[in-house]
Amino acid sequence: MKPLFSISIFIALTLASPTRASTWDDCLADDAPVSLAACSAIIDAKTESAQKLALAYYNRGFAHAQQSEDDLAVSDYTQSVNLDPTNFDVFNKRGFRYLDGGHYDLALADFDKAIALTPDQSDVHAGRGVALKNLKKYDDAL
Repeated sequence: MKPLFSISIFIALTLASPTRASTWDDCLADDAPVSLAACSAIIDAKTESAQKLALAYYNRGFAHAQQSEDDLAVSDYTQSVNLDPTNFDVFNKRGFRYLDGGHYDLALADFDKAIALTPDQSDVHAGRGVALKNLKKYDDAL
């Protein structure tokens, strides 16, 4: 299931989008192959604003993560962050991809950024705790 954040952003952004609404619908789909194709079409068209492209990269990254394509997910999440560094969930999702890949310092940095943007998200704090545990920074995890 896609996060609520991306759906609310979708509604706001597609109202004036040069890309067809059905393409955006597919980009937000829970079906990873459908989402990958539609988000890629949006990105490749290069007709959207930076904020809309950030959303397309975010959703494509999510689809890659669903297919256990962590390197591709991280790459798309990074593109999304570069275009819109205000979305805590991109840092959170990329942090978990880094965590799964054993890149604990990178995961910790992303969780810290996510917490700075939205401090009340428990899953971000949980991910940060796991990263600290794996880095053997036990005192910081408390």
